[in-house]
Amino acid sequence: MKEKLVFGISEFFKGAGKKTAVLGLSGGVDSAVVCALLAGALGKENVFAYYLPYKKLEMDDSVDRIHAREVAQKFGVNFEEKSIFSALHSISNLCSSADRLELGNTCSRLRMICLYNFAKQKDAIVVGTGNKSELMTGYFTKFGDGGCDVLPIGCLLKRDVLQLAGNLGVPNAVIEKAPSAGLWEGQTDEGEMGLTYKKLDEILEVFPNFSDEDDVEFKKIKFLFNRSAHKREMPKVLNVLE
Repeated sequence: MKEKLVFGISEFFKGAGKKTAVLGLSGGVDSAVVCALLAGALGKENVFAYYLPYKKLEMDDSVDRIHAREVAQKFGVNFEEKSIFSALHSISNLCSSADRLELGNTCSRLRMICLYNFAKQKDAIVVGTGNKSELMTGYFTKFGDGGCDVLPIGCLLKRDVLQLAGNLGVPNAVIEKAPSAGLWEGQTDEGEMGLTYKKLDEILEVFPNFSDEDDVEFKKIKFLFNRSAHKREMPKVLNVLE
């Protein structure tokens, strides 16, 4: 799996005529795995990782920040920390956003904007960190963390990502902590989805041909998959002139 992904990344960048990658490094296992794969495929000097918290840097003493630094150091990539605090509050005030989910989506979209600006400056490709479990259920922000040029681990279920992380040497503390998109204080993937990744992957492995169609969790996953179909497609073009 590791060799195939490294080769695939290398071939993608060659085909695009680029040699430099930009990614958001959240302190989580998905971005850590992608960071390691990019370093192996492109060389660590050609990988630029950014930690982009919604807090002011001087107020951020989170474990995610510690883990992002550890991952960057482990794989020797270029690393910067830049807070989106001011931009987030400017936009939330402009749009009168108060809902937690609205603010979380704004965080994700601001990070995407930043990464594309950094990529422009470095003539780089923006690399996404979403996995198959997230993509299949729509657990990502449209034009946020879903906005990227390539998804190296988009073919892997969460359990595969965790297995690969151990093989790549991702720090155990990163592998073992509760997955989170870092959208608000205390937010976790499983808490927000109302599903464990273990159960989710068990169903997605055989989806849509799960044996028990009356299973409550299967019904929920099927609902999430259908509801999020638009996230996995390009915007619909209305061919009204045909």
